[in-house]
Amino acid sequence: MEWRVGLDLVKKREDERLMFLRLDDAEIDGLYSGDGYLDIRHVPDKVVATRILERLGVPEIEQITRNLRAQTLPDIQNRCGTIRVLTMEHPIELAGIYTEINLLERRSAHVRKSREELIRTAKKEDFYRFGITAPIVKRVPGFEVFAHQQRVIIYGKPGSGKTTFLKHCAMKCSLGGFHPELIPVFVTLKHFAEYEGCPPLVAYIQHQWNGNPNTETALREGRALILLDGLDEVRDDDFTRVRKAVEEAAITFSRCILAITCRIAAREYLFPGFTEVEMADFGEEQIEKFAKLWFAAQGEERRAKAFLQKLKHNAPIFGLASSPLLLTLLLLVYQDRNDFYGTRAELYRDGLDVLLRKWDGKRAIERDRPYGLTVSSMEILLEEIAYRRFLAADYFFDQEDLERQIATFFAERDLLKDGDELVAEKVLNSIESHLGLLAQRAVRVFSFSHLTFQEYLTARRLSTKPTLIWEIGRHVGEPRWREVWLLLVTIVDADDILQQLKHHVDALVQDRPSLQSFLGWCQRKAAALNEPSKASSMRAAYFSLGNVQKLELVDRLDTDFKRDPGLALYPNLIFDFEMTSAVESALAIVRSRINDLASRFDLAHEVATAIALAGRDSTDEVRVGLAVELTEAARFGLRLQQADFGRELESLAVCLSKHRPPSVGEWQEKLGALARYRDIHEWRFDAEDAKTLDRYYAANILLLDCITAARGLTNKTRQFIEDTMLLPADEIRKIEAARL
Repeated sequence: MEWRVGLDLVKKREDERLMFLRLDDAEIDGLYSGDGYLDIRHVPDKVVATRILERLGVPEIEQITRNLRAQTLPDIQNRCGTIRVLTMEHPIELAGIYTEINLLERRSAHVRKSREELIRTAKKEDFYRFGITAPIVKRVPGFEVFAHQQRVIIYGKPGSGKTTFLKHCAMKCSLGGFHPELIPVFVTLKHFAEYEGCPPLVAYIQHQWNGNPNTETALREGRALILLDGLDEVRDDDFTRVRKAVEEAAITFSRCILAITCRIAAREYLFPGFTEVEMADFGEEQIEKFAKLWFAAQGEERRAKAFLQKLKHNAPIFGLASSPLLLTLLLLVYQDRNDFYGTRAELYRDGLDVLLRKWDGKRAIERDRPYGLTVSSMEILLEEIAYRRFLAADYFFDQEDLERQIATFFAERDLLKDGDELVAEKVLNSIESHLGLLAQRAVRVFSFSHLTFQEYLTARRLSTKPTLIWEIGRHVGEPRWREVWLLLVTIVDADDILQQLKHHVDALVQDRPSLQSFLGWCQRKAAALNEPSKASSMRAAYFSLGNVQKLELVDRLDTDFKRDPGLALYPNLIFDFEMTSAVESALAIVRSRINDLASRFDLAHEVATAIALAGRDSTDEVRVGLAVELTEAARFGLRLQQADFGRELESLAVCLSKHRPPSVGEWQEKLGALARYRDIHEWRFDAEDAKTLDRYYAANILLLDCITAARGLTNKTRQFIEDTMLLPADEIRKIEAARL
């Protein structure tokens, strides 16, 4: 603006629209010292800024806030802008991998639900993913809590992302994306508690702000976002002083937004005026986003897809990923190995070690443990809890039961010092808060934070006391024990554990005569194929033919069978499949016409009656269908050079296709001979036998899975298991005797 324009405004008495600043010594015609300009040639910038803001009518606090935001930005970026955890070799930018978190509006510990209600709510197939199942408590985006609350305490399990969330809040505020009118304050409460001289909180903040004299003014005017991290990390000796400092700050600086983080169950003190929320576990979308950002931050975007595929195909490991800390562990392991193996037991051991030791150790945090209980003793206690609860099929357990188990553990080991009185709840709270392995799901109801850890700790307990393996033998074949067995074969001697498992599998059926007869039939049929090198897979094929109609065992035992879905390599076997199909079709017809199923016919009479009925009054569709099946059986009979047998089948098919009504008596003898010739049976079992047979089949699949997972298994043991698989008990005893 030209000077003469300014003079015109002065003459019009509109000088409030102007502020004259003298910048140098240049001569200005008509300007006199009494004209009201501000000579800034030798005035500090802060004073100039203050005078300008005053002239503009801007309050002084706005200037203070702007100055402090600018002043504290480098410090916030330095302390909150990067993260480095576990075995990461260097820090990475937080902004590059941060994944938005959710908060539970109510703490899980305050949910009023019984064990029975929680069991009904949790889907069995999702037990591995307690944190990913449908939430009992409403979840809200993390920042949303500050829209409604000025005082918040955020609880969370170890490694749930509490510190990372507060750091993200501080960074976003400093860069103007969240409450840009405030100055972010990030305080690690452990550092504050141990700071030399034990200063008040305002003095500690002022030190962070390089001694700025306007610190208290900004705080009193509510111009700060105060983020206090890690209340649980404060030592017991310092807690009262820190608590009072926080309460005093909440009162004195009542206009500020204030948030505290704390581990669940670590500090149950009720801060007046604070709303309690809880960190929610990661859901599937958050796991995917975090993994993609992680690999992208390191220039390895293509690896994210493979990582997520492997993760989702392994439910127990996927369950761990709901914890941000354990997800980070999985990512680091995958980066090193391009897989999750070693063994799963090694991976779970690493995860357990992170929670028990490394997470606090890396940050030089020492926890106060009740009654001097060591980490090793806590591990043994957790193994005992895991095993006893798993044996009882308990996934959720009442607090009273846990406390009784803790009291028994202490009494049996004489862990209390003279004069100490055990308060089991203190031990339980320590396990929940310091280790994060037990989680409170509702009021006085607990579970393991991940079913994977309960299974692993159960396997660990079994490995340290092998006699317990006989105690769990009666559960072999039950799906819920599958992972425990798979872990056991990688923890203890594989030969020993697999021979014990084989014994328990065979014991399922050894005292059931009808099932022993069935296994004997499977053996006879397989032996007739004259394929000694494939005897076990052929037994599995006849097992399927006679009962479960599943081919998984056959595929696992014989790769040729899997590559040959048409069974061209096994014509005798497919002939029996075709014959059985024809017989079953015939029986279905006759049973549809017999009301009193309690009156049983022998197999030949039933088939003959079925053929006769099919020829007389069945629909064309049924009759033709049966004729086709008999023709297929005949075709395979002729291929096997069993001409007489094949011709008998063909004549049956012709009778049906020509509507010739054969008599029951005419065909009974032929069909009976036919069935006996091929040793065709219709195996029918009562409900208990059928259930046992299904479990026996599943147990044999488990055996093969354990052989695959085992380390150091000898060929001798492997061959014995395969040679005796699906054999009746007397045949197994013969083979065992021959081994001695």
